[in-house]
Formats: sequence, structure tokens, C-alpha cells
Amino acid sequence: REAVARDLSVVFEATPDARLTGEVTSIRMIRPEVASVDGETMMSGGGVPASRSSFTAILVKEADGWRLDSVDEMPIETTTDSVKA
Repeated sequence: REAVARDLSVVFEATPDARLTGEVTSIRMIRPEVASVDGETMMSGGGVPASRSSFTAILVKEADGWRLDSVDEMPIETTTDSVKA
């Protein structure tokens, strides 16, 4: 959690007008106290090109709530070129 917060704070300090949005696309319960969450994020604004990523996060339920255990993230390639037949 701390590493994710640290990484995001660096991004938002460098580009305060940036905006990060996300959408959860699926949740799979591995055990009652462990969940695998898939989704997509979009970073935009701040004068930089928009970028999309997919992610898988592992959450663990603790006494005081759900905590982020790990996150794997991969960019989603977007193309604006036409496909040539």
C-alpha cells in the first residue's frame, strides 16, 4: 500500500492536473478473506497523453477491513492507425 501511495504521490506532484480513474471488471473470491480484483485504469490530463492500463489486485481482509496485498499492472496498447487489408 505504501509503495502504491508513494508512486502516485510522485505522479500527482509532477502533474497536479492529472486525473486517475478506474473501473473494476471482475472480483473472484479465492478464499473468504482473499479476493482477486481485475480492472482498468485511465490516467489523463496534466498535459500528458492519456494512458490506459489493466490491473489485477490481491486484497486481504483484516480485522479493520480490506487491505491491498499486491497489484500487477500492464499498459493497454491503443492504436489510432487504420488497419490495412
